[in-house]
Amino acid sequence: MSGWKLMDHQKRSCIWAAQCWREHSRLALITRREPPASMRLQEPDPDYRLNVGICVCHKGLVWVGKRCFKDRPIGTWQTPQGGIDPGEDHTAAAKRELEEETGITSVKLLAEADGWLHYTFEPGRPPKHLKEYKGQAQKWVLMQFEGQEDEVRLDKHEPEFTEWAWWPLDRVVSEVAEIKKGVYKMVGEEFGMQILEQGRSSS
Repeated sequence: MSGWKLMDHQKRSCIWAAQCWREHSRLALITRREPPASMRLQEPDPDYRLNVGICVCHKGLVWVGKRCFKDRPIGTWQTPQGGIDPGEDHTAAAKRELEEETGITSVKLLAEADGWLHYTFEPGRPPKHLKEYKGQAQKWVLMQFEGQEDEVRLDKHEPEFTEWAWWPLDRVVSEVAEIKKGVYKMVGEEFGMQILEQGRSSS
């Protein structure tokens, strides 16, 4: 039976070449890898803007508003959120942003999500005032609404929403913008039971 075999030095060369190729492929993959669309970190990534996400519950439902985009005709439903000012505590930021965007002040803090939930902007489509960031690093809080619905005012500051409603949490997750779905799913996993319990206790 005819055939051929490699000499020892040829075997060593082949093994070395294969190892070099595997390492080159691994490094190329690392350098090409994009950040995940959403992720949880214990500390915020410095390339992401500090932000707070606010989940306000009432009778087992969650407050949502329909965003008014100046550069896009289609609105997107979501919960309130906003930037954290330098030196500002995230809880204070949540109350400030909530009042600015919705007029709501009658709330009680129920819980905070573990770590910082990050979402990444769509490639080439960051908001104009946030072009220096890859996305937003959010500290999420759960608050219970304790006021009357006439407290809601969408025109108290520059409007962020055109209309509002109380929705079940699963509907909020399904209808939020695609880039935020991963974060909203994590929020739902963390706050879901508390929202349901709050609904049962208020019925």
